[in-house]
Amino acid sequence: MNVEEVDSSKPDSSPKKSRSFFLIGYAFLVAMALFWSVDSSIVYILLGIGCFFLFLGFNSRPKSVEKSYSKSYRPQGQREYQTSTESVEDKLKQMFQRKPSATAAQPTDAMAKGRKIAIAIGIGFFVLFTMPFVAALFGSGGSEDSISYYMAAQQHFDAQRYDSAYIEYKHALALDPEYVEAIVGYGSVLVIRNENDSAILMFNRALEINPDYGQATFQKARVWYYQKKYSEAINILTPLLTEQPQYYDAMLALGDCYYAQDNYVDAIAWYENAYQNGDVRGAMLCYIMGYIYETKQDNNRAIELYKEALTYDDTIADIYERLGRLIPGDDGNAYRVKAIELQK
Repeated sequence: MNVEEVDSSKPDSSPKKSRSFFLIGYAFLVAMALFWSVDSSIVYILLGIGCFFLFLGFNSRPKSVEKSYSKSYRPQGQREYQTSTESVEDKLKQMFQRKPSATAAQPTDAMAKGRKIAIAIGIGFFVLFTMPFVAALFGSGGSEDSISYYMAAQQHFDAQRYDSAYIEYKHALALDPEYVEAIVGYGSVLVIRNENDSAILMFNRALEINPDYGQATFQKARVWYYQKKYSEAINILTPLLTEQPQYYDAMLALGDCYYAQDNYVDAIAWYENAYQNGDVRGAMLCYIMGYIYETKQDNNRAIELYKEALTYDDTIADIYERLGRLIPGDDGNAYRVKAIELQK
């Protein structure tokens, strides 16, 4: 008798392909670890790609090789003719209804189940770690929840409830770390809390995300003004006003920097520009401008500005004193009396 071994499997490249996918996936995970502190979007991309290749590696693992053994008891040289008692109806049933062999059913089902689990895990990881990047790429500056926290923080800030604003800004940034408006708002609260160095870091972070966001530049310049770094503030406010010539708050800030350096010529130029064109008139602006004109001995213009300042705030004793000195006679007497009353 002749015993024949029939191997139905064919050599293929599945083991090498699976190994290659695993190596590529691990390489992307290592790259993700290296770039962890650089940018969160890079981490999402590398992690998503790495998981995807790991999924391909699991999916391309070689199937188990099944060997079938058949024994032939026919005499050597004698042809074997298959005889079948199956009817045509039975053959048709076999064509449309597969009956797995009893010996191969269990390992085949186990491997199929394992592949399904691997596919589900791979797709889950890929979607989980790439969707945040897609949302950041195609999103519109903050999720709905982060926007609601930001709006609540702005309301607290306007109402001078700075501790509450501080908490709400942090909630907004926890949901969307690249929410530029919330970053600048949080930095503004840090300025009020006298945490100026931390505030500068926040404004720089906002400018890294959006270099054209003028509010971040303006707030950064204000911090430098408070720290008496007038030249640094001037160096960033001047190009800002070149790009945004109607940014009147920045004009006032630039005038303040020159005024603090006793450069009244440049200061009054920027103050006048803001005074004439912007809705930024107030008691302090008119007061400072009146003082500059008084030092230039333009008393008429100084008197006009001092009087206008009192329309915004009539409790500043120094303005009454200056008007009493600039206006002679009985017309100035009322201002002198009022100055004495406020000084008591």
